[in-house]
Amino acid sequence: MNKVKFVTIIIIIFLIVSLLTFLNYDKIIDFFTNKQWEIADSIGKIEYENYVDAFNTNSDFFIINGTEIQGYSDTVKKVFEKSISFKDVLSKTAGDYAIIAEKNSTDVFVINKDEEVWNTSINNASILGVSINKNGYSAVIYSQAGYKSLIKVFSSAGEELFTNYLASTYAIDVAISNDNKTLAIAEIDTNGVSLTSRLKLIDVQSASENNVKKIDLDGDELISDIEFDENNHLIVLTDVNVIVLKNENILELINFKDENIINANISNQKNLVAVKLNEESLFNVKCELCIYNFNDSKNVKTYMIEETPNRVVTCNDVIAVDTGSKIIFLNSSANFLKKCQYNGQLKNISLFDNGKTAVLLFRDTAEFIKVGGM
Repeated sequence: MNKVKFVTIIIIIFLIVSLLTFLNYDKIIDFFTNKQWEIADSIGKIEYENYVDAFNTNSDFFIINGTEIQGYSDTVKKVFEKSISFKDVLSKTAGDYAIIAEKNSTDVFVINKDEEVWNTSINNASILGVSINKNGYSAVIYSQAGYKSLIKVFSSAGEELFTNYLASTYAIDVAISNDNKTLAIAEIDTNGVSLTSRLKLIDVQSASENNVKKIDLDGDELISDIEFDENNHLIVLTDVNVIVLKNENILELINFKDENIINANISNQKNLVAVKLNEESLFNVKCELCIYNFNDSKNVKTYMIEETPNRVVTCNDVIAVDTGSKIIFLNSSANFLKKCQYNGQLKNISLFDNGKTAVLLFRDTAEFIKVGGM
């Protein structure tokens, strides 16, 4: 090869590299700035049969199979075990509390950290939903003869506080504020030409009809989830938007159609996490993970994702995004933490240990992943 050809090849290679660098400048800078080569390490596995459900508190991870519920710490040490025979499980967690019930049955129990604190059976009930706050106050939705829905509220010690009866509406979800003062009920009224969504706020300390506030939502909004944020404002997820209730005034945080939102999650008490579709073609899908502060929806943190996420899971200040072949871990400022690749069909992801540990759930194994600090 003569000198002229060699120099020409070098120039062509330089131009190609320069062009690729220019076109991908933001990605390259982001890769090195956020240390996107960092891999979350596996710290252990457990095996199981007849998987039914899994959930987590801040401190521990729990899995339910056909015969028992087992709890594990962040070191994959078994810390809880209870024999059960639930076929279909309802669960909800907050802080270190968890409430578990068998769907369409009568039994319910509560765990705090790695201990069962109380259990009960609601006579002639068919349990439809459960909720708990970080202090252990809980609510159970169930049906019974003569009523479409009933909501029974318990203290952290399992003391029954009161029962709310719904004769003409269905309870879709319930939530208890973190100061233990307010029970929120999301209802759907099926009477009439169209479905109507309604919020009901009840004073837990004095649960009389005089202390019940009812708020009807507009038009065709159908509620799917309600949660109280850390400031005890009620956050409401509907099929068209996310709204917040402040001093009985309804404020819209985001509108799905206006923002091109395809998925939203309000389970974190600090932030709303949503997936925005930015670009879609036959061979190209680009999404943006958007993190909205509940107190200031204009303060949005974003992270670009090349694929449409299969699921998004949050725990405190950590967010796990499943893209179908890898999990990307971010903090609440949308900064990259770590990532991990996986093979096989992932059933679910669980985050616990204040978000520092993740569990990847497959058909018959669960792998524990150390995410680390925020």
